Amino acid sequence: TSRSSLSIRRCSPTTSNMTTAGRFCRSASAIAFFTVASCQPQVQKTGAARVWLSHSRIIISEIENLLLSNWSFRGLRREITTLNVFDFDHTLVDNTTLVPVTDDKGHSRTVDSKCLSHAANEKPDYGVFDRENTYAYRHVDAALQRLKGYVKDPKQSSVVLTARSDRRTFSMIQEYLWQRGAEPDAVFATNHTNFESRLWRQIRPEDAAKKPLLIAAILSHLRASGNSIKLVRYFEDTDKYLRSAMDFLPKLYAGTRFEFYDYIHDSRRRYNEILVAFAEGGKLFLPDGQPFADATKYSSGDCPMR
Repeated sequence: TSRSSLSIRRCSPTTSNMTTAGRFCRSASAIAFFTVASCQPQVQKTGAARVWLSHSRIIISEIENLLLSNWSFRGLRREITTLNVFDFDHTLVDNTTLVPVTDDKGHSRTVDSKCLSHAANEKPDYGVFDRENTYAYRHVDAALQRLKGYVKDPKQSSVVLTARSDRRTFSMIQEYLWQRGAEPDAVFATNHTNFESRLWRQIRPEDAAKKPLLIAAILSHLRASGNSIKLVRYFEDTDKYLRSAMDFLPKLYAGTRFEFYDYIHDSRRRYNEILVAFAEGGKLFLPDGQPFADATKYSSGDCPMR
């Protein structure tokens, strides 16, 4: 099937000819809610967990809205047992972009795009990535080879979850990876206008919680669609997202194994993949099997890049 001939079916309660797929989507939303509700008592009310307990329904709803318009080309499948989540910048590709941030008084500066260290009153301009030539970025081989292998397995679903914001993010990242034989099932731009206006402004999570919350919503949607997710792999280079994900996700989905990978650079801008931790039975462990005492204190030690 050619790329141009592929169509995307949307779910809408106002559709005059409600299809089986449409009824299934609505049922999936309800199932997802009850699935999440049954997990909630195990989650401590801190950080991402606190936001999830209060706003899981709206987060799942927005993920489903975007999934139904963006889960591209391979579509939703019911035999998925593994979810792979990849960051893009400094995980799948290398760049030296500096991100402008502006505080509530109008003062601006730039921060490193790998570490994204900014104050709570500073708003990053993630659109800077889309003003560059993404297609010219050098890929990170370890991550790209993993993704290329995963996309060949129908029982694995692989998505890209980036902090970018521009509407062109979806097509650029999808095309970049397609050209390299590693096209993911979907691309999610965490700070895209739709998420910003319809989700983040309403629930106001800390920046570090955004990606983990979206991963939780993707998992809920997949489970509600009839998939039994046994393993989740998360590939990320920014410490704050890893800390939040390791602290939150295993407690929410205690029956799922999680593996958390960091991409650490050296002085020659070479990236080394390391397994930071894994989780089973809702508990987090170091790679050697020892308990991971406090995920919120994890630091890769490779910030800042400049």
